[in-house]
Amino acid sequence: MSTPFDERAVQELVDLGVKKLKIAGFEATDFRFIDMVASSGLPLVISLGIGFKMNYMGKIFEIAEKYNNSLSFMYANNAYPTPVEDAGISVVRQMAMDSRYQWGLSDHTESTITPALAVAAGATIIEKHFTLSKRLPGPDHPFALEPHELKEMVNYIRYAEKANIRQTSNISESEKQFTKAMRSVVAKQPIKKGDVFTEDNLTTKRPFLEGNIPARDFYTLIGKSSDFDYNIDDFIK
Repeated sequence: MSTPFDERAVQELVDLGVKKLKIAGFEATDFRFIDMVASSGLPLVISLGIGFKMNYMGKIFEIAEKYNNSLSFMYANNAYPTPVEDAGISVVRQMAMDSRYQWGLSDHTESTITPALAVAAGATIIEKHFTLSKRLPGPDHPFALEPHELKEMVNYIRYAEKANIRQTSNISESEKQFTKAMRSVVAKQPIKKGDVFTEDNLTTKRPFLEGNIPARDFYTLIGKSSDFDYNIDDFIK
């Protein structure tokens, strides 16, 4: 993947066999330029940068439909470096609700944790400036990440991905050894078979064991008749 900035670069990159083209944030409102890049027919990653408004998306979709490009988008603040208050995590969260496309963040903050926050908000693409040394000459090196920082950033992202895994059960695998700390319904006083369960003769206590009535069902028992005799602190079965 590479970023062209003129027609000749588009042709050279296509001839080199790149698989995907990126449109930088400063060009995201130049629809003439977007049309030129899209004419390659390659998948596009577009940074929605300075001056971009969401109502411009319709024009991008129109261009992409003409050339059958697949689209991915990144929110970008084009201040170098970007202050953390302009990082745009809330924008990423809003954009990621549209599941038709991949969304991400082109991050120009100096932090290694900002991309992980974007991933937690739904980003699946991250762009970050990278350098071997912040002391190298050039405008981008001072705010770019050095190797140890890039590793730290990736570790934060992996952590965010794990923390974002959707639970499929009301009790997670890690919680199973702690289920006994939940409460069961127990007899508060002696109960005879046929007695009606009331708030006076029932209470809830630890532990919860398989086969017990869980504390959450306390109120569903009220008014029902007991099928067994119970002593004080017996689990209601």
